[in-house]
Amino acid sequence: MLFRMSIVISHSTAFQYWIRTGNTSPGKPRDPRFAPLPIPESQYEFAFVNRAPKLDNATRHELDVLGISTDGLHFTVFDNSMRRTIKGTHCHVENVRLPPDSIYRISENVYITSPELTFLQICSDVSLSHEKLVFIGYTLCGNYALVPNKNGKTDLIQDISRTDVERTRLYLDEVTGINTGARKLPRGIHTARRALKYVLGSVESPLEAQTAILVFLPFAMGGGAAGKPECNGIIKLPEKLMRGTGRSHFRGDYLFREEKLVIEVNGAIHANPCNVVRDAEKYNALSRGGYDIILVSKKHVYDPKQTDILIDQVRKSLHLHDRPRPTNFKSKQAFLRREIGINW
Repeated sequence: MLFRMSIVISHSTAFQYWIRTGNTSPGKPRDPRFAPLPIPESQYEFAFVNRAPKLDNATRHELDVLGISTDGLHFTVFDNSMRRTIKGTHCHVENVRLPPDSIYRISENVYITSPELTFLQICSDVSLSHEKLVFIGYTLCGNYALVPNKNGKTDLIQDISRTDVERTRLYLDEVTGINTGARKLPRGIHTARRALKYVLGSVESPLEAQTAILVFLPFAMGGGAAGKPECNGIIKLPEKLMRGTGRSHFRGDYLFREEKLVIEVNGAIHANPCNVVRDAEKYNALSRGGYDIILVSKKHVYDPKQTDILIDQVRKSLHLHDRPRPTNFKSKQAFLRREIGINW
């Protein structure tokens, strides 16, 4: 079946859609509410070359159903001749070659840039700081969504995957490869690579992302420079602990395997009585297995003094030598906090 393309949502509009929706990763169950499908390669040229975008009443209705506001809408066209001026929107031209799975269909006439392409496009925005881009990378690669509820707030839904660090890295490699020899590479490609190298993995909540950024980014960016742990590292249990817990392994939010140090971030979801029991079982098993555990609460992230205490605790546990911070470290730290949504 050949599709009539109406509009391709992109940049910050696509980002806002992806962070509240679900999942594109092979091998994981799809959230039945969100199942965008990639455009097959054979249909790519037909769907997107020499077809002008439309924002008619039918398309506006589809966007409204999808929860996408047309106010400040960002969309992408694929040739300069397709550029359109539509009041209250932002039209971008993507005239480099893209991998086939760069665009997803989410409604009859509405398409969206993939999470990987969305990240690349956002990284082309020179008004965004490197610190902000790292946080955006963590968000797009995170295993969660922030779904609006009836009370005007958001619910944290976990085990939803849009993409991950490796998949995004491979996408950047692919888009670079197919444009090698061309007059120019995609805008933002070098910035995207630089930001992605600080994303440790797929976190389960915004609080986990904020913790990683504050504790593990280098001093030069306002972080605590406290090493580079595994994100959601698997810890296999010895047989005697397997018998006691009925589990073969646990995951540590941030795991320093050689040092046997686990950093666990306890957000609001951990206050659930079922999770309290499960967490206690996990911590007891890890302690009996010889692991030291540092627990992180929202207070450690949102209170700068508590953040400093946490960083010192982690660095001492890792036996890291105390190195001098930059003279403007406090201002860098404050800037970093603002950029990742703390003390905004």
